[in-house]
Amino acid sequence: ELVGTVTGTSLTSGDILPNRNYYYKVEAVGDDGSGGTISGELSDFVIVRTNVGTPTNMKVTSTGSSVVALSWTGISGANVNYEVWRSVYPDMTAQNSFCLGRYSSTSSFSKLLSENTNYYYRVRAYYYYYVDNGEGGKDIKRIYGSYSNIATTKTKARLAAPTVNITKASATSLKLSWNQITGAAGYAVYRSESPEGPFTLLTTTKNLAYTNTVTVGKLYYYKVVAYSMLSSVPDYGKESNVCCCMIPATPA
Repeated sequence: ELVGTVTGTSLTSGDILPNRNYYYKVEAVGDDGSGGTISGELSDFVIVRTNVGTPTNMKVTSTGSSVVALSWTGISGANVNYEVWRSVYPDMTAQNSFCLGRYSSTSSFSKLLSENTNYYYRVRAYYYYYVDNGEGGKDIKRIYGSYSNIATTKTKARLAAPTVNITKASATSLKLSWNQITGAAGYAVYRSESPEGPFTLLTTTKNLAYTNTVTVGKLYYYKVVAYSMLSSVPDYGKESNVCCCMIPATPA
């Protein structure tokens, strides 16, 4: 296909995809003297290989017990995003790694981790574009670059579990209290109507007590989890014992 015509000796070729071989030839054209054009012979072709760049400086910026913060140096260009991969194996093969997700920024969090465990991370960039799918819509296509360096960290031990006590606060409320946990930024209080759950988050608090309004005659189950903060993400510790309590209905 014709890329363009110029009067000089250089041309920028646009609208190309990464990771492709492109072949170029040049021919000279001129005026034939009668209003038409005349072309010379085509030059030998040259091959140009395009590529998706490789992110660099993949690193762990902070580590908790269940959360790790990551960052890397990205690449320039439009329509470029990143895939972050995690593994518990240092060789990080395709078979033993897990894709955490795709990101448009150059940082992310790895969550739901096990305590005292070694984790390994790497990132790769990809160029994305859209093609007609023949059904009136478009499908996304991705062209991947190479993986970055591997970053590693070992998660910390989780915060200790609080010990929870429940007392009657009023005719229609229960007071939960617990001990202070070293390193905690706050406490998450959960409630359920079954000892097996599911437990619903009632509140988060920096205090060591919480009062909950209840329905008289109904049995409730509670647990409390201490957490620290890793940047803007809570890093949860171990769950407390499950406590249950009920305010008996007054006999008629």
